[in-house]
Amino acid sequence: LKGKVDFIADGKKMPIQNQSVSAVFISNIGNISYDYLLKLKKQGVFIPEDLLKTAEYFYNKIKDLSQSEKYFLQQNIRNQLRSLILKETTRILKNKGILIFQGIYKEDVLNFIQNGFEIVQLEFIIYLKNQDKIINPDKIVLIKK
Repeated sequence: LKGKVDFIADGKKMPIQNQSVSAVFISNIGNISYDYLLKLKKQGVFIPEDLLKTAEYFYNKIKDLSQSEKYFLQQNIRNQLRSLILKETTRILKNKGILIFQGIYKEDVLNFIQNGFEIVQLEFIIYLKNQDKIINPDKIVLIKK
């Protein structure tokens, strides 16, 4: 896809009319740290203020937790974000609209199908971990039915 970014918005509530967008690109929901957002802002990248406040809130909430507690809370937050963003994306996409989602998880694939999407392309990452071959989905291209 070629083009330009029209605007950056919080994926949970986009200022866009229902079924008015032909394509959406989503990358790594829930995987951007508060420190990284601050770094981007210092470089002049526009970061919505409510996104910074939310990231700061969770940063302060988890900084003193154990690793296992952090992991559990981060997974829970990530799953909630993904669900809300999928719902909002479904709302704004036209029928036959394209959704490109990078940084997906295995559970996302079933969620897309259950929410009226058809898989056009699915890419995987294959890596070795302790002599085991791990295969995870990485990027998916979907069409809204």
